[in-house]
Amino acid sequence: MNSSTPGNYCLEKAAPPGSSLYYSILFYPADIKRELNALHAFHHEIEQIIEECSDPGVAHMKLAWWIEEIQRLFTGTPRHPVSMEFAEVISHHALTSADLNNLIRHYEQRINPVWPVTYQDLLDYLIDGPGSAWKLSSRICGIRNQLTPEIASRMGCLFGLFYLLEDRKTNQYFPQAQQTEFIRNLIIDMKDCCRKLPEDDHKAQTGVLIMANIILRTCEEILHETHNISQYKTSLTPLRKFWIAWRTHRKVMRTG
Repeated sequence: MNSSTPGNYCLEKAAPPGSSLYYSILFYPADIKRELNALHAFHHEIEQIIEECSDPGVAHMKLAWWIEEIQRLFTGTPRHPVSMEFAEVISHHALTSADLNNLIRHYEQRINPVWPVTYQDLLDYLIDGPGSAWKLSSRICGIRNQLTPEIASRMGCLFGLFYLLEDRKTNQYFPQAQQTEFIRNLIIDMKDCCRKLPEDDHKAQTGVLIMANIILRTCEEILHETHNISQYKTSLTPLRKFWIAWRTHRKVMRTG
């Protein structure tokens, strides 16, 4: 795929074919897909710094560069392909520099993390990270009900918890029994969030519902097979993800 344009760069970074996000946003119009790719590409850029930098000093420097890049973005002089693509998004949806800087600050805390030990404390910890990203995503997709952003944020925290447990770099901090407990709680909470998401926003928020169902199905298989979650990183094939996405979309279209 040609990544010479900011749009293609964001697509490759955020939602390459076969990824869960690719199927989550599959049924959106092209303009919304493009904006979501820009948002999640930014999130992945920041998250990737923490995942790949073993030197804390280097990680701090790279995150500091992104704080400067956010300043350039809001003064009309972005340098990075992601922030170039993001320029139209921030004006279209009235996003602020604080919205993006809060996300960066969250990942700064992960450079030398002290992980919370309880399930609820972990979710609270993730509010300014994946919770914030999916809250912003809900604004891009469109909101009618004022309850929707907070539910989308909660679901983002649940997505973030799943990926923390899936990541061998972080799941080592949690005993296997605790990981299993977290997965059970995650399933209960995710289903509850799907029920609570206001029906008048189901069509607009199809993406978060698809992502929820993909992760739910993966978690259920983990418990059924009693495997360590880290062994399930590629548990669902692209075909199965597509089937889940199509069924979720079809249900929303029928009931919406």
